[in-house]
Amino acid sequence: MQKLSDTLPVPAATEPAHPLPPDPQGLARGPFVRVMTIFTTVLVLAMVAIIYWRDLTIREPSSAVIVLGDQTLDGAKIDVWGENGRWEAVVSQDTSYQTPVLLEPGQYNVRVTHKGHVILETSFSVERFRAMQYMLRSAVPIIAAPVAGETQVQVEGQTIDGHELKLDPIVLNAVDHFHAIAYLPPGEFRATATRGGKIVGFQSFNIQRGKPVELDFARPSSVDGS
Repeated sequence: MQKLSDTLPVPAATEPAHPLPPDPQGLARGPFVRVMTIFTTVLVLAMVAIIYWRDLTIREPSSAVIVLGDQTLDGAKIDVWGENGRWEAVVSQDTSYQTPVLLEPGQYNVRVTHKGHVILETSFSVERFRAMQYMLRSAVPIIAAPVAGETQVQVEGQTIDGHELKLDPIVLNAVDHFHAIAYLPPGEFRATATRGGKIVGFQSFNIQRGKPVELDFARPSSVDGS
């Protein structure tokens, strides 16, 4: 008996009437990826080169000198100079009287002036990521009676770290309107005022940072220390 599959004609293989064109994106994807890879590599190398060049040519401060004062030194001028330049700053309440000056590593000089008085002048060196710190003495105004002649005030005592301190006699006269300033570290002191070799005033006092002190020898009661 003959099978049905043997009698049916086998259809001939046919090609599609409209063959599909090649994918243009697929043909371009390979070169595009290669171009973008090269571009990205060049861009990264350029950025690394810029960072390296900036590190070599642009020097940023990595050190500092810090000047510590108090309200008695408000307005004191800080002048720092060295081979890398010159900088100025001011002791003020805005920085809580702690004034930093950013510097590059090197050798420098610093000068601090207050009301015409040079209260600090020295040289120093700083290394990378290091800071030099200076603590200024407090300013103590001194007033004498406006009389003929001059008044001399001798200040002496002991600092809080146990060192004896004796200042040169401070002269008050009409040229400075019988006003002067003494600069003292924290400690216990005494001041003796003389005029014509005679004691006209005496005061004992303490210096504490942040607590201003004034010596007024224009008052008659200052002789007994009150």
